Amino acid sequence: MKLKIILGIFILCIYSSANCQNENSKIELNFSSHYSLLGTGDYSAFYYNNGINYSITPLLQISASLGFIYSSNNGENNILMYHHNSYLLGNFYIRILPINTKKFTGYFGFGSSNRYRAEIVLSGLRNYGGNIIYDYTDNFSFDAGYLVYLGFSYKISSKISIILNGEMDNYKDGTGISSVGMGINIKI
Repeated sequence: MKLKIILGIFILCIYSSANCQNENSKIELNFSSHYSLLGTGDYSAFYYNNGINYSITPLLQISASLGFIYSSNNGENNILMYHHNSYLLGNFYIRILPINTKKFTGYFGFGSSNRYRAEIVLSGLRNYGGNIIYDYTDNFSFDAGYLVYLGFSYKISSKISIILNGEMDNYKDGTGISSVGMGINIKI
C-alpha cells in the first residue's frame, strides 16, 4: 500500500512539473537524423545527432551536440570501392536566431567540431600468382575543425518543433562532412 502511495505521488509530481513549465524555457533538446556526404561526395552516410541548446537571449543560443556517422560500401558491379567509415562527433557552437515568429524559427550557427575517426578504405589490389590481394588503409584519429550550421523549425505546439537543418564540418585532417537532416526539438 505504501508503495502505491509513493508511486502515485511521484507520478503526480512529474505530471504537475510538466504542465507548469514556462513556455519560454531556456533549455531545448533536439534529436535528428541526416543524410550525409563524406569528402567531396565520394560516400554517402547515415548521421544521427543529439543536441542541447541554451538560450542566452531570444536571438542567441549556446549549443552542444553529440553525433554518430556510419558509412559502408562493399562495391557494386565488380567496381571495388570498399570503404567503412564511422565517426563520433562532438560539436560546440553558437546559434543565432534572426527569424523567430509564433510558428517559424530560422537560425544559423558556427563553432568547433571535434571527432573520433575510424576509416577502413581499399587502397589498392595486387595480382599474386592469379590471386587478387586487396590492400586496405586503416585511419584512426582524433580530428579538430569547424562547423557551419543552418536550420529551420516549425512549431507544432508550445514545446515541440519539427526541425530541418543542414551542416558542413571541415577538419584539418581527414574527410569533411556535408549533411541535411530532419528531427524534433523539445523545450524542457
